[in-house]
Amino acid sequence: MSKSFAMMKSPTIEPETTNKPPENHASYRIDTQPFVIGDKLNGENYHLWAVLMRKAINGRGMEPHITRVPPPPPRTDPTYAQWLQADNCVFTWIPQNIESRLVSRVSQQPTTRYVWDALAVTYASGGDKIQIYDMHMKASMVKQGNNSLEETWSVLQELWISFDKKRTNPMKYPEDMEIHDQFIQE
Repeated sequence: MSKSFAMMKSPTIEPETTNKPPENHASYRIDTQPFVIGDKLNGENYHLWAVLMRKAINGRGMEPHITRVPPPPPRTDPTYAQWLQADNCVFTWIPQNIESRLVSRVSQQPTTRYVWDALAVTYASGGDKIQIYDMHMKASMVKQGNNSLEETWSVLQELWISFDKKRTNPMKYPEDMEIHDQFIQE
């Protein structure tokens, strides 16, 4: 039995041939499927909207289009046309998730990254005293009314999170920043 085992010819493993591009040749995925997150950007919910959009875009493997990490290929690169097509797909997801009155503000941007940055500059700025004043007014007008305690708490908590996002940390040294942040969390 051991002789017949030894006489068996071992199978030769042939390298698998595939149609993969060479290792140094980038490939860009095209995802034309639309998606809609829970809430559309309305100008007041930017921070929540940005978190949900980033997760949805990253979930489809397309986050480099909003982060530019890695950067897009140069226009002279043979893969640029494919990258641009993928970027245009991601670009279309943003208007699907913002109110129609805001679409014209972003539709003229050349790439998804420019749209993403324009929305951040417009709606994420913490120094806008009018936005902070509006949030204070909203917080002072919150009443439980017919809502449950949980619903009222949720509204207030959302406002507090917005306050925290807009308020910059005034501390200079890292240790002081940590102490300040812990104080705010309590």
